[in-house]
Amino acid sequence: MADFIPVTEESLRAAMRDPRYLRSGHPERYGYHRWVTEGWQAFVREGEGKSGVVQVRAYTRTRNGKTEQVGAHTRADPPGGDAKDGSQSAAGQGGFALPIRASASTTAPSPRLGITAASPTLVFFVGGGGDAKSGIVAGFEDSLAVRTELGHRRTSYFANDQRAAFLARIAAEPQETRIVLVGHSWGGDTAARAAAALGQQGRPVDTLVTVDPVGRGLSDDYFRRVRAGSREWVNIRAYGAAWDRTDVIAVAGGAYADGPRGYATRHVEAPLNHGNFNGLLRSNDPAGISGFRRILGQ
Repeated sequence: MADFIPVTEESLRAAMRDPRYLRSGHPERYGYHRWVTEGWQAFVREGEGKSGVVQVRAYTRTRNGKTEQVGAHTRADPPGGDAKDGSQSAAGQGGFALPIRASASTTAPSPRLGITAASPTLVFFVGGGGDAKSGIVAGFEDSLAVRTELGHRRTSYFANDQRAAFLARIAAEPQETRIVLVGHSWGGDTAARAAAALGQQGRPVDTLVTVDPVGRGLSDDYFRRVRAGSREWVNIRAYGAAWDRTDVIAVAGGAYADGPRGYATRHVEAPLNHGNFNGLLRSNDPAGISGFRRILGQ
């Protein structure tokens, strides 16, 4: 595998067929997956594969007599295609070596005593960046069939840029109310960050459901804070289906991908597309439990 990979749709799809991307137990999977994600982001940002953009693997170099590590990154290729980093080419300077994600280590809040499926419940549905147009989550929340399934549970819909609004709504709720946050795509990131903030305020949410979340600035510390802010965290990943346009948008936006594994209480991988919110939410984990069932407290 070359040290400099042209950022094209073909090269990125080829990278997604690499065992480091596909195998859930591969020791380099987390770093390699993030590396491919950054490639898709550059691909979209630079006008769908405009020439002159390269993706550089992590490597070791010597500068001014000192050895230093250079992380994987994407950037423009100079004229002539002889891509270099500073004054020194990365070719031959070492293989792909992004750090492996550390194992999860965090203290999660215990379930609240007295909270059951019959408790007063408020479910916040948070739509993704394009939900105002697609209505994927808004339509789900407004569906008579879904409201019938939810029974006594109240629901409220918010856009992904309305975090302050639903945090204020949560603050106004009685302490005995069971709080459930359900977010899709960018809305999943909004819900997760809200949970992290509430945990720091000493009022973690009862159930957080992130449906193929998309966001930036992800790290082990961030996932720990999300876990600490939710008494239960169900993360659902769209993985294994033939790609459609919604999947490309998700990866370009910075998909959480496999990151929450080991932090979320339940991590579900469903062979569905990113835009299939209803299907993803109802997909079961190996124990036969879906995100929707956890909304119901089952």
